[in-house]
Amino acid sequence: MNSQGKAAIVFGIFLVAIVVHYYAVIVPKNIRIQNNHLVICADILKYEQSYKVRDMTFRFSYNGREFVFTNQNTSRFVVQGYKNGKTNVMIVFEKDNPNNWRMLGDDEDFTYYNIKSEDTLGLKCSFY
Repeated sequence: MNSQGKAAIVFGIFLVAIVVHYYAVIVPKNIRIQNNHLVICADILKYEQSYKVRDMTFRFSYNGREFVFTNQNTSRFVVQGYKNGKTNVMIVFEKDNPNNWRMLGDDEDFTYYNIKSEDTLGLKCSFY
């Protein structure tokens, strides 16, 4: 087998590993958020943009603990709100594991994570 054939096999194995990781790790985490979630407002602490990457650091409190995370590739909608003076963003997370969170960046996120209007009652996030 020549070197091009070996490279193709290695590349194929790499692609299979990515797909397996997505379905074995990412999808189950999203399903847990969909089934047992809480939506809150998180305070934006910092925004940085480098070549094609939009990092936004935010914090929220839950059950007496403070959590600080950085979201990579933040949606353009959220970034535009921040640039227009908005100071917080909606976050959805798994109630039993606040480390399993997602930033809500558009209407499709609300549908995907099964978020109903009663989930956001009383929230005063400046993005919405």
